[in-house]
Amino acid sequence: MFKMFKAILQTAGKTPEDIKKMYDGSVGPEPSEEEIQGYINVFNKLDGLEVVVYDRSNLDVADYGLYVWQEKDDECIRELFYQAEQDPYFGTYVNERDEFIKDWEAEEYEFGPSPTFSADDVEIIEEIPLKSTS
Repeated sequence: MFKMFKAILQTAGKTPEDIKKMYDGSVGPEPSEEEIQGYINVFNKLDGLEVVVYDRSNLDVADYGLYVWQEKDDECIRELFYQAEQDPYFGTYVNERDEFIKDWEAEEYEFGPSPTFSADDVEIIEEIPLKSTS
């Protein structure tokens, strides 16, 4: 069973080396300079947002998956998803911002795995108790 937390993202100040570390062990090519700069810009915009994350330690990784965010932050979160779509190996909307935004706003965008944040990028505010279904 996983745990959920209210948290504040602390993602500003990433360096190109920090972004490259995100790709360590991943399939596909190393990120381009354009992708790296895109992630740096997105992470600077996400800094300070309050979100709900889930602990992925049950998957033997020390990070948090994005679960939900406040409606007022939808545009910032949308940019995170769009940036992820710029991956030339896995992206569906590479250089297709208008199409992506159209699908996002129509709630037709279907994303794959939830974006993840390292433990260093997340300030936990409180655990959210999960209701038992039994």
